[in-house]
Amino acid sequence: MALVVCIAYYSQSSDRLGPPFASESTPPEVIREESAKRTIAYPPPTGGPLCSQKPELAELLLRQGQRLGLLMRKGTPEIPGKDATYRAEYGRLGTITLKQRPMSTEVCCMLISHELIHELQHFNGYLKGVEPLGWGALAQEIKRFGEIQEAEAYRYQNFAGHMLQLLQQQSS
Repeated sequence: MALVVCIAYYSQSSDRLGPPFASESTPPEVIREESAKRTIAYPPPTGGPLCSQKPELAELLLRQGQRLGLLMRKGTPEIPGKDATYRAEYGRLGTITLKQRPMSTEVCCMLISHELIHELQHFNGYLKGVEPLGWGALAQEIKRFGEIQEAEAYRYQNFAGHMLQLLQQQSS
């Protein structure tokens, strides 16, 4: 059983590509249910490194996701017209598929951060579902993006430093 969530599309483009992928894919590792702790329920602080300030954080985010067993791959996202998708797998981390196209490093950082928020939501659902983190979203954001999980991801995707800290807290 799999659920495809976590879609993102960015229209900003540039002749620069974001951080390179370490490999086409990383072998998935099953993460024990006990490791999916609810230590991620606090929202990003107002300070801290942002993608808009330190877009090079994208590579560190990718490494942390891979360390936890998240599968990262280049390719066509499962939802047409989107730059990325996260496929949540029951009982283990899923797969992020990132479309390869020219984009600024800042946009690439926010795209990766966005998808990793969905990974944290998957942790929050004990790897059985993709549950909101409770970080807060406005009713208009939920209406615009269709669900609270997407609203959270779009609202906080610039907070790469916070995402990195939360990913580092998760154990494999």
